[in-house]
Amino acid sequence: MKNKISFLKSIRLWGILFLIALAGILIIIDVSRSYRDVKLQTEQVRVDYLEQQRQLIKWEVDRVVKLINFETEHVIQIEQDRIKERVYEAYAIAENLYEQHKSSKDNETIRKIIIDAIRPIRFDQGRGYYFMTGLNGVSQLMTDSPATEGKNILDFQDSRGKFVVRDLVNIATRNGEGFSRYYWRKPDQQEGDFLKYSFVKKFEPLDCFIGTGVYLDAIEDSMQKIISKYVDNHRFGPNRLGYVFILDLLNIQGGDRFAIMYANPNRPDLVGQYVSDKLPDAKGKVFRQEFLRGLREHGECYVDYWYKKFSNLKPSPKTSFFKLTEDGRFIVAAGVYLDDVEEKIVTIQTTLNDEIWSNVRLYLFAVTMIILCFVLLWNWLSQRLRNDFLLFAEFFNGAADSSAAINRKLVKFVELDQLAEYANQMLDDKDAAEKALVAEREQLLVTLYSIVDGVITTATDGRIELMNHVAESLTGWKQSDATGKPLSEVFCFKSESPLSTSEQRALLIAKDGQEYQILVGSAPLRGAEGVVRGQVIVFRDETERLKTEEELFKARKLESVGLLAGGIAHDFNNILAGLFGNIELAKRKIPEGHAAYSYLQVANQALERATNLTKQLLTFAKGGEPLLEAVSVEQVIDAVVQFNLSGSQVKAEFVFPEDLWPVNADKGQFGQIFANLTINAKHAMPMGGTLHISAENISLSADKPSRMVPGDYVKLLVRDEGIGMTAEVLDKIFDPYFSTKQTGSGLGLATVRSIVKKHKGSIFVISEPGRGTSFTLYLPAEKTDCNSVISAATQNVDSTISAGRVLVVDDEDIIQKVLVDMLILNGYSVDTADEGRTGKDKYLAARHSGQPYDLVIMDLTIPGGMGGKEAAEEILKVDPHARIIASSGYSTDPIMAKYWDYGFKGRLLKPFRLDDLTNEISRIQNQ
Repeated sequence: MKNKISFLKSIRLWGILFLIALAGILIIIDVSRSYRDVKLQTEQVRVDYLEQQRQLIKWEVDRVVKLINFETEHVIQIEQDRIKERVYEAYAIAENLYEQHKSSKDNETIRKIIIDAIRPIRFDQGRGYYFMTGLNGVSQLMTDSPATEGKNILDFQDSRGKFVVRDLVNIATRNGEGFSRYYWRKPDQQEGDFLKYSFVKKFEPLDCFIGTGVYLDAIEDSMQKIISKYVDNHRFGPNRLGYVFILDLLNIQGGDRFAIMYANPNRPDLVGQYVSDKLPDAKGKVFRQEFLRGLREHGECYVDYWYKKFSNLKPSPKTSFFKLTEDGRFIVAAGVYLDDVEEKIVTIQTTLNDEIWSNVRLYLFAVTMIILCFVLLWNWLSQRLRNDFLLFAEFFNGAADSSAAINRKLVKFVELDQLAEYANQMLDDKDAAEKALVAEREQLLVTLYSIVDGVITTATDGRIELMNHVAESLTGWKQSDATGKPLSEVFCFKSESPLSTSEQRALLIAKDGQEYQILVGSAPLRGAEGVVRGQVIVFRDETERLKTEEELFKARKLESVGLLAGGIAHDFNNILAGLFGNIELAKRKIPEGHAAYSYLQVANQALERATNLTKQLLTFAKGGEPLLEAVSVEQVIDAVVQFNLSGSQVKAEFVFPEDLWPVNADKGQFGQIFANLTINAKHAMPMGGTLHISAENISLSADKPSRMVPGDYVKLLVRDEGIGMTAEVLDKIFDPYFSTKQTGSGLGLATVRSIVKKHKGSIFVISEPGRGTSFTLYLPAEKTDCNSVISAATQNVDSTISAGRVLVVDDEDIIQKVLVDMLILNGYSVDTADEGRTGKDKYLAARHSGQPYDLVIMDLTIPGGMGGKEAAEEILKVDPHARIIASSGYSTDPIMAKYWDYGFKGRLLKPFRLDDLTNEISRIQNQ
């Protein structure tokens, strides 16, 4: 009988051959890709080495720059203290002489005695002397230039155009004493001028000041020795071959003599010689012109060029860092050769080759297929997420002399009596008219002072006649002071006067310099015959109204973002819940050592970031309440700040009193506030610094004026030492999507403000460029620490759960499937329903059949059907002891904040993890 071929064996054989062939193809592809990765990694090593070396030389240069800046300030401070002490000595001499002779001699005689006493005093090897000048600018003593004595030198300027004597007079007049910096010639040199620091002290009895000074070039040699010694003794890098050299900059524009070599430990023979920018490197590159251009534009720069090593005449690639000191005088530089990395690269290539061939033997077809399927699935899901985010982002991108009458009893004639009668009547009429005029004027004044707008009247020559209280308040002038003054002197504007018959907006400058946004109009003031006798100006303070409109505009912007954020929360968190659940279930199916496990971990971390972004968006959502509890300020802030500052040069400094109250807050959102503020502070201090955080208890009573509701608050101050902000930036920092960083989302501070507002708190910010930024927050305090119900979900519970029957009510298939798989994994039997009515019917049917459900997980929001709240109410009418868990992707839903008020036994926030589900079920079972 002819041998027959076994079908199973054939399939097995062909399957093995197919797998071997496919594995071979995949191995070849992987080896090719690995060699390409080796090449890319080699290039990355070069890039990393370059960056590492650049950081090293920049750090070393920064150290020397700081030393130069420190030594300059230190030496100048010593010299300032010395000349100050000299002036105090001369002042004591003058004071003693004045006290001795003030009762017997006039001031001019005493002045001459004092001048004769201090004129011959010399110090600093004859270069130091005293000078004395009147506060009117008349020179009284000038040892190095006696020809100027008795002359007014108030308009004297140094070679840089500075009015030296005016500056000294201002210092003595305004402060009594102080320092001034200018350029002055030396006593022993008739030409040239030199940088000089002087100290003056006002001598009140004679209306003059006494002073002396020091020339800074006298201390130059001392500073150069200190700096040169440091540079000579400080080496760095491999074999300590790295060094720092310093150029004394003469002309930053370049030239044959643009600098003098100030310090060079490797070439001491070049110290003191001029340096030209024309010198090329070994490849012909004029690199000095390049670094001069970088210094002019940025103050520091890197330059790559070729240069010979001292141990080898062959040119090698080199990178150097150049930086200007603060005063712009010195160029500090250091460099390092880049060809030392090649040996390291050869070693890496050899090691990577061995690892490649070792890894090839460990590849399995199933692992490759799992990774490939996951990558394809993830790319598909992430692309859909990205498209949705783009849609959301595009969608996310607004105030006569006597009245004595005629005594008719004394009139004898009838005719005259009648005339007297008429005369008395005329007098009575005049008195009545005057009284009416006075009453009218009083009524006019009462009306004028009752008007909420400012009113000013002027005569035809433009001088002020009348002002009401509002005008006095806004201009800063009292009517008694302003009457008779020109209108332009009292009513001042930042730009051209806007006065016209129609209302105009203008910026009013008050007497104290305060500015007011006003609406102003004017009209001619006419007499009874229509003749113009002056002008009336009416104006209204619009400052607060404009501020209110601006705040209202910002609030509407936040509200629009909130409406959109709340609208997408439920659907987006459903998607995230499905992704989280499937990833966790996948992790349960493979061991931690599996090659795909790390990819699942990375995906899980990416979803964590998406969840955090959703939480930030949800802080803008209109309606809903934070999940409040008593939160320890110290614990949360310390943990969040330290985490966000890890790896940076910024350190945190905390000041918390021992009796600090907890705050009544959502713990996650409270931490989000300080995470965002810490990240902003870290970005504001790229060179390092200190972040100061302090807190104190504050009680606001109703009798104290405040924009906040009376009550107990915790006041938190967050202050950095960063670059600060301009007024224009400060006005926009709380606007959603406004950011000064290229990589910023623009939601950080908007999120902070939204969280503080939802917690019924307040936030204030102060910032100036170069002086850092301070945020002050007021959050309601929780003095009783009794929110045990709210925090019950976070208490430690026994994670062991018992088996039973569970009903899952959710309209999303992916959520149903994830919950079913998770519950089955924990030993439950599970039924599902896609809306509340169906779920209610199933629950009641199971109860009537004698096989009731032990637990119900109910989604709150079900479009087109009965929601979780209504379904739970129906079930609880029949079974008040039903165990129902509220589930929602909208974490700020009022039901989720106080679920027990609606009959629920627990809550499950989407997206959730397997541990969240297990812990919540265990907590409910253990009640």
